[in-house]
Amino acid sequence: MILPPAFCAIGASMNSRLLEIREAIDAHLRAILNLRAEESVIISARFRLPGPMLEFDADGRTIRWIGGEVVLGKKPYKFVKSLYDADNHRLRIEKITRTVWGGRYTAHATIKMTVSNLCRQLSAAKFPYEIESVKNKMRVENVKNPVSGEIKKIIIQPEIKGFRLGVKK
Repeated sequence: MILPPAFCAIGASMNSRLLEIREAIDAHLRAILNLRAEESVIISARFRLPGPMLEFDADGRTIRWIGGEVVLGKKPYKFVKSLYDADNHRLRIEKITRTVWGGRYTAHATIKMTVSNLCRQLSAAKFPYEIESVKNKMRVENVKNPVSGEIKKIIIQPEIKGFRLGVKK
Protein backbone atom coordinates (compact mmCIF):
# COMPACT_ATOMS: atom_id res chain seq x y z
CA MET A 1 0.00 0.00 0.00
CA ILE A 2 1.37 3.39 -1.00
CA LEU A 3 0.45 6.38 1.14
CA PRO A 4 -0.33 9.74 -0.39
CA PRO A 5 2.41 12.40 -0.01
CA ALA A 6 0.35 14.30 2.59
CA PHE A 7 0.41 11.28 4.95
CA CYS A 8 4.16 10.86 4.49
CA ALA A 9 4.72 14.51 5.41
CA ILE A 10 2.62 14.10 8.57
CA GLY A 11 4.53 10.96 9.52
CA ALA A 12 7.88 12.65 9.01
CA SER A 13 6.86 15.68 11.09
CA MET A 14 5.59 13.39 13.86
CA ASN A 15 8.89 11.49 13.90
CA SER A 16 10.88 14.71 14.12
CA ARG A 17 8.60 15.95 16.92
CA LEU A 18 9.06 12.65 18.82
CA LEU A 19 12.82 12.98 18.38
CA GLU A 20 12.68 16.55 19.80
CA ILE A 21 10.66 15.34 22.80
CA ARG A 22 13.09 12.46 23.40
CA GLU A 23 16.07 14.86 23.28
CA ALA A 24 14.33 17.19 25.76
CA ILE A 25 13.69 14.28 28.15
CA ASP A 26 17.34 13.19 27.87
CA ALA A 27 18.47 16.75 28.63
CA HIS A 28 16.24 16.84 31.73
CA LEU A 29 17.59 13.50 32.93
CA ARG A 30 21.17 14.72 32.49
CA ALA A 31 20.29 17.88 34.44
CA ILE A 32 18.83 15.81 37.28
CA LEU A 33 21.99 13.69 37.46
CA ASN A 34 24.07 16.87 37.69
CA LEU A 35 22.13 18.32 40.61
CA ARG A 36 24.13 19.37 43.64
CA ALA A 37 23.00 19.26 47.26
CA GLU A 38 22.86 23.06 47.56
CA GLU A 39 20.18 23.32 44.87
CA SER A 40 16.67 23.32 46.28
CA VAL A 41 15.10 20.94 43.79
CA ILE A 42 13.13 18.06 45.26
CA ILE A 43 13.44 14.92 43.16
CA SER A 44 11.31 12.71 45.36
CA ALA A 45 9.75 12.69 48.79
CA ARG A 46 12.41 10.28 50.06
CA PHE A 47 15.44 11.39 52.02
CA ARG A 48 18.29 12.26 49.66
CA LEU A 49 21.96 12.28 50.54
CA PRO A 50 23.66 15.62 49.97
CA GLY A 51 26.24 15.25 47.24
CA PRO A 52 26.25 13.62 43.84
CA MET A 53 23.62 11.08 42.91
CA LEU A 54 24.77 7.57 42.20
CA GLU A 55 23.95 5.64 39.06
CA PHE A 56 23.93 1.84 39.30
CA ASP A 57 24.66 -0.49 36.38
CA ALA A 58 23.63 -3.99 37.47
CA ASP A 59 25.03 -5.74 34.40
CA GLY A 60 28.58 -4.54 34.93
CA ARG A 61 28.18 -4.05 38.72
CA THR A 62 29.40 -0.50 38.21
CA ILE A 63 28.54 2.49 40.39
CA ARG A 64 28.96 5.89 38.73
CA TRP A 65 28.87 9.42 40.11
CA ILE A 66 30.01 12.77 38.82
CA GLY A 67 33.77 12.50 38.67
CA GLY A 68 34.23 8.76 39.06
CA GLU A 69 33.10 5.18 38.97
CA VAL A 70 33.93 1.89 40.62
CA VAL A 71 33.39 -1.74 39.56
CA LEU A 72 32.51 -4.04 42.47
CA GLY A 73 32.01 -7.72 43.09
CA LYS A 74 28.51 -9.21 43.28
CA LYS A 75 27.99 -8.98 47.06
CA PRO A 76 29.65 -5.56 47.58
CA TYR A 77 27.57 -4.17 44.70
CA LYS A 78 24.33 -5.51 46.25
CA PHE A 79 25.43 -4.12 49.63
CA VAL A 80 25.99 -0.54 48.37
CA LYS A 81 22.85 -0.60 46.19
CA SER A 82 20.65 -1.80 49.06
CA LEU A 83 22.11 0.87 51.38
CA TYR A 84 21.55 3.61 48.79
CA ASP A 85 17.96 2.49 48.12
CA ALA A 86 16.98 2.06 51.78
CA ASP A 87 14.95 4.63 53.69
CA ASN A 88 17.34 7.08 55.39
CA HIS A 89 20.15 5.02 53.81
CA ARG A 90 20.28 2.71 56.86
CA LEU A 91 19.93 -1.06 56.99
CA ARG A 92 19.79 -3.45 59.90
CA ILE A 93 22.13 -6.43 59.83
CA GLU A 94 19.20 -8.87 59.31
CA LYS A 95 18.05 -7.02 56.19
CA ILE A 96 21.62 -6.98 54.85
CA THR A 97 22.00 -10.74 55.23
CA ARG A 98 18.65 -11.20 53.46
CA THR A 99 19.41 -8.92 50.49
CA VAL A 100 23.14 -9.58 50.05
CA TRP A 101 23.63 -13.16 51.24
CA GLY A 102 20.16 -14.47 50.33
CA GLY A 103 18.92 -15.00 53.87
CA ARG A 104 21.49 -17.65 54.74
CA TYR A 105 23.18 -17.44 58.12
CA THR A 106 26.22 -15.22 57.77
CA ALA A 107 28.73 -14.69 60.54
CA HIS A 108 29.29 -11.12 61.72
CA ALA A 109 33.00 -11.55 60.99
CA THR A 110 32.20 -12.28 57.33
CA ILE A 111 30.05 -9.18 57.06
CA LYS A 112 32.67 -7.02 58.80
CA MET A 113 35.41 -8.34 56.49
CA THR A 114 33.28 -7.74 53.37
CA VAL A 115 32.49 -4.19 54.48
CA SER A 116 36.11 -3.51 55.41
CA ASN A 117 37.34 -4.63 51.98
CA LEU A 118 34.52 -2.69 50.31
CA CYS A 119 35.38 0.52 52.21
CA ARG A 120 39.02 0.20 51.18
CA GLN A 121 38.02 -0.26 47.53
CA LEU A 122 35.55 2.67 47.62
CA SER A 123 38.08 4.94 49.30
CA ALA A 124 40.65 4.19 46.59
CA ALA A 125 38.05 5.12 43.94
CA LYS A 126 37.28 8.42 45.78
CA PHE A 127 33.69 7.38 46.46
CA PRO A 128 31.75 10.46 47.64
CA TYR A 129 30.11 8.70 50.61
CA GLU A 130 31.28 6.53 53.48
CA ILE A 131 29.80 3.42 55.03
CA GLU A 132 29.42 3.71 58.78
CA SER A 133 28.59 0.89 61.13
CA VAL A 134 25.75 1.45 63.58
CA LYS A 135 26.53 -0.22 66.90
CA ASN A 136 24.68 -0.96 70.10
CA LYS A 137 25.86 1.08 73.05
CA MET A 138 28.28 -0.48 75.51
CA ARG A 139 26.45 -1.29 78.72
CA VAL A 140 27.17 -2.66 82.17
CA GLU A 141 24.87 -5.29 83.67
CA ASN A 142 24.72 -6.88 87.09
CA VAL A 143 24.76 -10.68 87.00
CA LYS A 144 23.98 -12.79 90.04
CA ASN A 145 26.00 -15.96 90.56
CA PRO A 146 23.40 -18.72 91.02
CA VAL A 147 25.55 -20.65 93.51
CA SER A 148 27.11 -18.00 95.74
CA GLY A 149 24.51 -15.29 95.20
CA GLU A 150 27.34 -12.82 94.60
CA ILE A 151 26.51 -9.97 92.20
CA LYS A 152 29.14 -9.24 89.63
CA LYS A 153 29.23 -6.43 87.04
CA ILE A 154 29.94 -7.42 83.46
CA ILE A 155 30.57 -5.15 80.49
CA ILE A 156 28.69 -5.99 77.32
CA GLN A 157 30.69 -4.80 74.32
CA PRO A 158 28.86 -3.06 71.49
CA GLU A 159 28.10 -5.13 68.42
CA ILE A 160 27.19 -4.01 64.93
CA LYS A 161 23.44 -3.83 64.44
CA GLY A 162 23.50 -2.30 60.98
CA PHE A 163 25.17 0.05 58.51
CA ARG A 164 24.53 3.55 57.24
CA LEU A 165 25.60 5.40 54.12
CA GLY A 166 26.76 8.89 55.07
CA VAL A 167 28.51 11.93 53.65
CA LYS A 168 32.30 11.85 53.90
CA LYS A 169 33.71 14.11 56.56
